[in-house]
Amino acid sequence: PSPAAHAPPGPNERAQAAQLATDAVQAVILGELLRAQELLLRASELDPSSAELAYRHARVLEDLASHEEAILEYCRALALGSEHAGIRDARSRLDTLYEIVRERIPPAARDAFVA
Repeated sequence: PSPAAHAPPGPNERAQAAQLATDAVQAVILGELLRAQELLLRASELDPSSAELAYRHARVLEDLASHEEAILEYCRALALGSEHAGIRDARSRLDTLYEIVRERIPPAARDAFVA
């Protein structure tokens, strides 16, 4: 999906988002994944044009086993140009999560959807 068009964040919003992302890294180091998720969500709200923030948020969601939400964030990161931002594994992580989620869907439902 294409990310929603947003006005580019101003310097203040970018600086706040960067600080929140730094705080999120510290939270991850301390094992506070829920706090990191909250910080990255807020950072992404401040700077919705950042592929890096979307990617970091997806990684934390993946670590929290919030697979469907992580898939959406990886898709957003890819749509924002994460590959141009130096994030090379977003697509492979997305593929892996897709397979995890796909396995939870009963075969009859998968077959009906494909048919």
